[in-house]
Amino acid sequence: MRDRVFTSLPIVLAFLVAVPASAAADAGDCRNGSFSSQKTDFGLAVIKGASRAYLYDLDSCSNTSHCKKEGASHILSGDRVVTGRTRGNYVCVYFFRYGGSAGWVDKSRLRSLTIASRPARSSWFGRWSDEGNPTVRLSDKRGALHVVGEAYWPQPEPAKDLPPRHSGEIDGKLTLLGNRARHDQDYCKIDLALIGDILIASDNDMCGGTNVRFNGVYRRVRA
Repeated sequence: MRDRVFTSLPIVLAFLVAVPASAAADAGDCRNGSFSSQKTDFGLAVIKGASRAYLYDLDSCSNTSHCKKEGASHILSGDRVVTGRTRGNYVCVYFFRYGGSAGWVDKSRLRSLTIASRPARSSWFGRWSDEGNPTVRLSDKRGALHVVGEAYWPQPEPAKDLPPRHSGEIDGKLTLLGNRARHDQDYCKIDLALIGDILIASDNDMCGGTNVRFNGVYRRVRA
């Protein structure tokens, strides 16, 4: 996950003024690694209809009828997905089966779910992780939302035949605005969005060593 650096005023304003996902249109890609870095507001939806819905790779394929992604390319009716940017009649979605997959889905197959625009502070609390790496813990500290986290590349534990491990740590206050929060300490900046029971993080690529990112689609995990 290695995409966006927050370096300009328009990006900051985009954080402060959320754009509904249904109205956003962005020509960027739709892939696992870059999903959390999209310039859009995220949402939740369920797949509707009796048949399977398919993930499409519109970023490297021009003929939609032949653009189904290989491998874990379909989603079942009733499955819940995280929604992001739109492109024409398609919405970029992320779902958790098979360790997490992202791709374009026909918007006619999606039924939007209501999420809290100003969730209770306690809704943020707990330990969150994206498949074990990165991991963050959110808590109340002297009346403010606080984050402590760690991220590693290529993985948390050193392993034979892999590059040397790099790490990153965060520990500081979060500025809360509705269902969004920002960590801004020294050079490291991380934006968080609480979408129901899912936490989405995007950083500026300056929160750790080489290739270390806190970007991810997190779920709450046991302490």
